[in-house]
Amino acid sequence: MRRFLLATLTILGLAVLIPASVLAAAWAGPGATHWSGAALSGFGPTGSTDHDLPDRYVTQLGPINDLLSAHSRDLAGWRYDGDRIVVLAATDTGERLVRDTLRDYPLPWRVERVRFSDAHLQERKTRISNTPGLLRATPSRLVTVGVDPPANCVLLVAVRLDHDLFNRLDGYEDEACVRYAYAEGTVSLADNSGGPPATYWDPATLPGTYLTLLTGFPWHIAAGLLLFGAPWVLPALRRRARARAAAA
Repeated sequence: MRRFLLATLTILGLAVLIPASVLAAAWAGPGATHWSGAALSGFGPTGSTDHDLPDRYVTQLGPINDLLSAHSRDLAGWRYDGDRIVVLAATDTGERLVRDTLRDYPLPWRVERVRFSDAHLQERKTRISNTPGLLRATPSRLVTVGVDPPANCVLLVAVRLDHDLFNRLDGYEDEACVRYAYAEGTVSLADNSGGPPATYWDPATLPGTYLTLLTGFPWHIAAGLLLFGAPWVLPALRRRARARAAAA
């Protein structure tokens, strides 16, 4: 009876811990890597933002936006980190351009190196959008596909997760990332009806999303098995050690 109870608690613990740890990693920032190689890098309601840009920056974005428009192969956009604008550069040339052009910029700023330029990600966005079966899925799963400068990736916002979505992003590695948005009232890219916005987030899709979170992220599965396997493995090791000691 004790072993049955322990086995039941282990299974229930894994069933809760693994999906929760995947969502926590996506929400906190590091993200979770699917076994296909694609990443779940965000978790939250649609339309949420990390920071609102202060008015003093809104009126001073002209030089930065002009620089980004003219040098999209060297730069990757900007983000606001709470006290300054961070301009993202993908090349050494881009870093020099930012430092030279914004030398007299009136507000706090800094330049940060990233892997992919805006031009590169825009090209990848086009390729991803044209991937067969990615946008036209039933039931609908994607809300938007666009370049996300702060994350430096092509961001796919999904209201439903499944292994097929991540598998179709195989090969893009860090160039593509998925955000799970659980809010209602979103309009899917798969809708061509032209009618009023519909609610594509459906509780009926939760079992599929849950199974994807439970079985699709190997590092989190391994961590869960290690944590919940200890109550089984450690007593067996102690019994084995005692048996060896008695035999000696």
